[in-house]
Order: sequence, then structure tokens, then C-alpha cells
Amino acid sequence: MEIVLILLLLVASGGILLLLYKIIKWTFAKKARAIGVFSSLCLLVLALTIYQSFFVKMQFIQSRVYPDLFLVKHPIEDKTALHQAIKNFVTQKMKSTQLIKPNYSLRFYEYYKNWSPLLFSDAGTAYFIDNEEDFGGLVVEELGMYHKYKLATFTIHIGRTDSARLYGLLNYFDKEWAPVKTDTVFITNN
Repeated sequence: MEIVLILLLLVASGGILLLLYKIIKWTFAKKARAIGVFSSLCLLVLALTIYQSFFVKMQFIQSRVYPDLFLVKHPIEDKTALHQAIKNFVTQKMKSTQLIKPNYSLRFYEYYKNWSPLLFSDAGTAYFIDNEEDFGGLVVEELGMYHKYKLATFTIHIGRTDSARLYGLLNYFDKEWAPVKTDTVFITNN
């Protein structure tokens, strides 16, 4: 069965390459066509750049399965601004949460969805929005597999001098899963 799938993929790839060759040959047969195609591609690149720059905003998506897990879709490239956005989100979350207690934690991962056509490949962090970790079976999906997408963790602790006072530690991570920076968030009980 696998051999048939591989042969079908090879035939499909060959057909796509042949079609692409024919299109390129047709395009460059006349100078006007080549200029038109080149201009269209330039406009498409410009439109996509404008769209990405001005209309795509960063989002925090909460997992429906794990309430402490948030996926950051379209994160800001500037790490300082990203860390500040996560800190602001945590601060807002703490103001609206009634169940603030020691050892309460939040996890932040970058939203990642694998578009691979392979049957047994990983699904990405987007899998955990609607699904629990799957440790067995043909395809294993656990959050620990995506350590390079881990952005931050937040944990509430009890104050050392005043046990009634709570504070939170917000740890940021880089692509190698190493802690980069730690922020302290002081929590005021309403």
C-alpha cells in the first residue's frame, strides 16, 4: 500500500513539475507576458507585505482542554515587545481571575500548525487547542515535543516575608528552551 502511495506522489509531483515548466515556457515566449507576470508577482508580494504588516495582529488563544495553556498566534518579532505583551496579558488575566492561589500557573507557546501531507507527522501546538496530550498509539502528541515554541511560563508564589502577599514569576524562554529573562508580577487581591 505504501508503494502505491509513493508512486502516486511521484506521478503527481512529475505532473506538477511538467505543468510548471509549460507555464514558464508559455510566459517567456513573449516579452509582454513576461512583464505582465513579473508585475503581477511584484504586486502580490507588496500586497502580502502590507497585509502582514498592518492587518495581522497578535492573538492569545486559550486551549479548551488545558485552561492554563495559551498559544500566541502571529507573535511580534521584537522579543522585548513580545515579553511586554505577555506580561500585560498576565497582568490583565490576574485582575480578572477570582481563583488566584499559590502554584497557579500559565503556559505560553507559539501557535504552530504543521501542514505536512505526511500521515504520521506531528500536528503542531495548534493540536492542543481542542485535544489532550496523546502519549500512545501510532502518532504521539505531547507538549514537550514543542519546546522550541515555548515562549513563557507564569507561576504564583507566596511572599517570603508576608505569607498573605502573592507574587508571580514570569519566565521567558528562547528557541533552545533556555530561560532568557524573568519578570516579577505583584498580585493585588480584590
